Formats: sequence, structure tokens, C-alpha cells
Amino acid sequence: MAIGILGSSPIAMTPLAARPLAATDVPRESVALVRVPPTAAEEAETQARIKANIDEQLAQLNNHSAAFLRAQGQLSTATVGLRSVFNDFKSSLDENLAGKAFGFTVDADGLLRVLNTHGALSQDDMDQLNELMNNSNSLKNAAQQYMNSAIDYVNEDQKGPRMLGATYFRDKTNFGGIIDLGAVAADPRSKGAKDGWLTSQLWNKGIRTGGIHEVV
Repeated sequence: MAIGILGSSPIAMTPLAARPLAATDVPRESVALVRVPPTAAEEAETQARIKANIDEQLAQLNNHSAAFLRAQGQLSTATVGLRSVFNDFKSSLDENLAGKAFGFTVDADGLLRVLNTHGALSQDDMDQLNELMNNSNSLKNAAQQYMNSAIDYVNEDQKGPRMLGATYFRDKTNFGGIIDLGAVAADPRSKGAKDGWLTSQLWNKGIRTGGIHEVV
């Protein structure tokens, strides 16, 4: 493109290249956010609500801590007793049964029931073990004491620490379908013994209520 000026030579003009607008070409308005501090009364009310909530939680925990610790101690004692009695029972079995692995539990009627947990028992073996176990007052007493202690422990846990979670509930009517006392009484140093702990069995087989807290 050339522009002519009277009495002079034409001057060549280079056309300007078009370019898109950049963000820097457009002015921006800055918005300042102003935080309005709470009034002294509002702040005091908030702190009072927080303190009341903490105090309530501590009060609930303190109310149940003594009972929970007592139940925990009774469960520990019952576990040791069950382990000792069950080992004595197994050592008294004849050669046909002594080398076979099995579990047992307590049914709702208070009778012991053998569990063929490893598939090593015949029906005759199970019938014989059921008779022997229920004729052993020491084993029945130890098993029932453990059952009662375990139920108390779980119930106290629901009220306070909730170490087991709020979705597991047990009583005498469903104990036999969940807890294998043979696994509970296993040597704690043996392989897989942890799977027999009460907590492990509850987490694996406990009754789930969908998180609804209730007492059965």
C-alpha cells in the first residue's frame, strides 16, 4: 500500500498484521472478598457448642469405660481358661481322634457341638466327640463362661469404645453360628491363630445390621 503526498514521492506503508486479542488486552476488575468477623456473642456461642459436644462425648466414654474394661478383663480370663481346658480335653482323646483337627461351639440350648472345620471327621467321629464334650463338665463350663464373657464384652463395646464397629451383635441364640471356640482356644503362637480371635471371627462372620445400632 502506498500513500502519495503532493510534491513528493509515494511512501510505501507495510500493512499491520492482525492478531487475536490476548487476555492482557482486556482489563479485569478485581473483586475483594471481605471477611466479616463474628461478633463476640457469636464466637462465644460457637465455642460453647464445641465444648458441650466434647464434654458429652467424654462423659459417655467415662460412663462406660469401667464396665468395658471389666468385661475386657473377664473375656481375657475366660479365653485363658478355655484354652487350658480344651487342651486337656484333646489330650484325653484316643488315638483315633487325637490327631484330627476340629472346632466346637455352644448352641442356644447350652450344649456343645463339634465343628468339622477341616473336613477331617467322619459322622461317627462327630457323634463320638459331641458325646464326649457334653459329658465333660469342665469343658462345658469353660465354653459357657467364654460365651457369656464374649457377649458382655461386645455389648459393652457397643455402648462405649465401639472397637468392633456398630454393626455386629450377638447373643446366645446366634453365638453357635458365628464363633468357633476351637479356633479361639488355639495356641496363640500357631500359624493362623489370629483368624480365631473373637474380633476376627466377628468381622468375618458377625451379624451385620447395616450400621443400625440396636440391641438383640
